[in-house]
Amino acid sequence: MGGRGVFDLGGLAPQPDEAEQLQILADAGISAEAVDLVVQARITHEHERALEDVRVLRAAENALYRHADVGMPVPEQDRWDKGTKVTETDDSGARRMLAAAIASAETTASAVDTSEQVAQTRSATIGGMCRREAEGKHADNLQLIDGARPRGRTGTWM
Repeated sequence: MGGRGVFDLGGLAPQPDEAEQLQILADAGISAEAVDLVVQARITHEHERALEDVRVLRAAENALYRHADVGMPVPEQDRWDKGTKVTETDDSGARRMLAAAIASAETTASAVDTSEQVAQTRSATIGGMCRREAEGKHADNLQLIDGARPRGRTGTWM
């Protein structure tokens, strides 16, 4: 690995704290502002992905209500030795599963920007950027920063 030994893959050495990690990145020419930009982009992406999950699950729920009903034939490849027709148990089970999945996705979406989740995302992002630097993958970090930069802006964050 070389450098300052940012990550000990054996788990024997203590990991640097956030200030030390930010200094490692600063020594590599990556500003705290650039790191914050990447962290914010990750949080935004996680939130958008969770909201998309909610949207897709709600669409599946709506399709289930429109297109499936008790007594409908089940395609042969999907019977799993459970019979040829949709039963009340199948129907209520599917609806309960979708309701649980929607509730879980909504909880995830609302938790993305909580202080605890933001702290976890920040820690993981900074740690990942330091690991890339230790592995000599500075260009990968620059790509992350460039991808996080708002479009239409000029200038540099470094």
